[in-house]
Amino acid sequence: MNQKIVELQSINKLSNGGSDGYQDYSCSDSTTLNRGQTYSLNVLTDTSIASNVSAWIDYNNDGVFSLSEQLFTLSGVNGWNAGSFTVPVNAVISTPLRLRIGSDNTLSSLMDPCMDLTNGQYEDYTVWLRNSTGLNENSNITAATILPNPFGNETTLTYELKKPTILSVKVFDALGRLVNTPVDNEEQSSGIHNVRISAEVSGVYYVRLIGGDYSEVFRIIKTK
Repeated sequence: MNQKIVELQSINKLSNGGSDGYQDYSCSDSTTLNRGQTYSLNVLTDTSIASNVSAWIDYNNDGVFSLSEQLFTLSGVNGWNAGSFTVPVNAVISTPLRLRIGSDNTLSSLMDPCMDLTNGQYEDYTVWLRNSTGLNENSNITAATILPNPFGNETTLTYELKKPTILSVKVFDALGRLVNTPVDNEEQSSGIHNVRISAEVSGVYYVRLIGGDYSEVFRIIKTK
């Protein structure tokens, strides 16, 4: 009674299932979702034994999975299963939020995201939320990219502004702690801009670019 594969947008995780026990993948596996948009979370469980599956996102980032933050519960399922959910329009954006997925045998209600499981497991991932207007072609900020990625000494965030815009660029570590702020609420002219991004320690980082109606988060990896 366990999840062997979890799929949500860019998250595609293969694991050993319940034998692994609790697994925290929040530092290595993440995805970005839009507020107000509906998504399908796919979970592969044991194909021969029925399981219950539940998922939660800490939408308000208070460190607690409330009942309203439970995405769905699937009862008595096996094999590939899909749970549908819609991201609230008032959920916290541009901040690493915890996604928890749990599965166990059918005797477990899985209404509690922290209960002791009989044969199953919990897995945690990271979700970043943004306004759906972040992808709007009418946004002031377009063509944002970070290259190279992974990187050694430094990487470059490149974006184009259609008109002068006040924006910020912030770098967070894998635990969501602010590392540095290359651009701090600064008005920049129209045209193409390049911002150098660096980090002292190897690992996973997140770069947040936000300005006007645009919000985007990039996952980057420093290799050495």
